[in-house]
Formats: sequence, structure tokens, C-alpha cells
Amino acid sequence: MTVGWQQSALDETTALLAAYPDVRALVLFGTAARQAPGGMGSWRDLDFLLVVDTGAVPQFVPVLDWLAPLGQIIATEIHERDHACTVRVCLDGFRRMDFIITTEASLSNVESWPRVPFHGERRVLFSRSEAVDNALAGELEPGMPELV
Repeated sequence: MTVGWQQSALDETTALLAAYPDVRALVLFGTAARQAPGGMGSWRDLDFLLVVDTGAVPQFVPVLDWLAPLGQIIATEIHERDHACTVRVCLDGFRRMDFIITTEASLSNVESWPRVPFHGERRVLFSRSEAVDNALAGELEPGMPELV
């Protein structure tokens, strides 16, 4: 595995999710949003905020078939909350990605979330939603850490 797998994974993930009409937005946050993914060490993961239509959530959680084009899934971890689901996935080559999956309505109410993991620097990879754009336009407070 070479350093910089993140850039190709970022491109593939963006293309994959942009093809879903029920996906409203994809946002990169975390380390990769602060620096070029190609320059990250091979052990760094990619963190995404995935915003979907309310009725589309079951297409993405708990079923993870949509990840198949990205590679073989080695391990997953799913945490469901009232406002979002977190899906952590390790793909072949120990490529790790985390997805926070939420809806436009929930994201529009982000100030009520107990913790906002995408509070820092973030990069909108694509958006089809003015509600998402508005929710992410300002500074977000991190809030209190959640217990897993």
C-alpha cells in the first residue's frame, strides 16, 4: 500500500455517491479537509458527512452494499443516534473511512446535536441542497463528547 491512497478513495467515493439521486451532499472533514489527501500518511482515515433524503437512510444504514464498489469490506462499526448514524469501515488494504449519515432536516437542526464531529474545517465535495449549504455556512460548535 502506498502513501496517498486517500486521494483515489476520495475521488471514487465522490463519484459513487454523486450518482445516487437521494444523496443531497457529501462533505469531507477531519485531517483530509485540512491538508491534501495525497500527502497524508497511509494510516490516516477519511471522514465524511453524508446527507441523504429522509426516506433514503435505509439504503445506507444498516445495509452497506453501497460501499462494495470501493473495495472489500474487512470490518465495520455502526453507531445509531437520533440525529445521525456513524458508519466506520475498514476496506481491503486497511483503508479506513468514517461516514456520518444524516438527513437535511436533521442537519438543519445541527445546533441541537449533543456533539458535532464536523465542527472544524470541512470541504463540500458536492451539494444539491441549499439547506445543507446554509447549515454548514457558519462556524459550528463541537458540543459535548458523546459516550459510545
